[in-house]
Amino acid sequence: MRGRGVHRRVTETIMTAGTPDETSKELFEKVRQVADRVQILDIKLLECRAEQKMPEEELPRRITTNINAECHFDPDTLRLTVYPHLQLVVKRHDASPADCFLRIEARFALMYALRSPEGLEQEHFDAFAERNGIFNVWPYWREFVQSITIRMGLPSLTVPVFRVGTSKLKQDTSFPNPRASKQIGVTLRSGSKEED
Repeated sequence: MRGRGVHRRVTETIMTAGTPDETSKELFEKVRQVADRVQILDIKLLECRAEQKMPEEELPRRITTNINAECHFDPDTLRLTVYPHLQLVVKRHDASPADCFLRIEARFALMYALRSPEGLEQEHFDAFAERNGIFNVWPYWREFVQSITIRMGLPSLTVPVFRVGTSKLKQDTSFPNPRASKQIGVTLRSGSKEED
């Protein structure tokens, strides 16, 4: 088996637009082959960071979520660990990446027991990490964002559901504002930093 016991950064696109093509079907088959053999053992928050800047004026804002994942398989213990890193940024549509109103980041560890590694390569684990691993951590990420925004004295922000198979969430979301509700666009990206 190639890539045993090695950390590997997964930066391929997590979301794919439209109908799955042959490559996407192959990718989902790799995910399925791992998913059929694992049981989740634990989910831990490893690190987090949140910062807000007081806005100079009330303007419509855009929320962007950047997602990266690393995975590690230990063949001796048959344990697969996925390390998703998620970042949520709220900024004006025309603002630079550094000029954000709100930035929330968290890195988790998801531990899985694997029944058998037979026939699985590192690419299977990578595919599983970027699809199933992110899907499994998403409710924890949503709760973290909602909780931390309240603790920061902001209106509660609910992260939309994670939809595998789309590059953009096809919905409008309102960012609660004491003066008025503003419409914002929500984009999910993988491996990128604040590109609009």
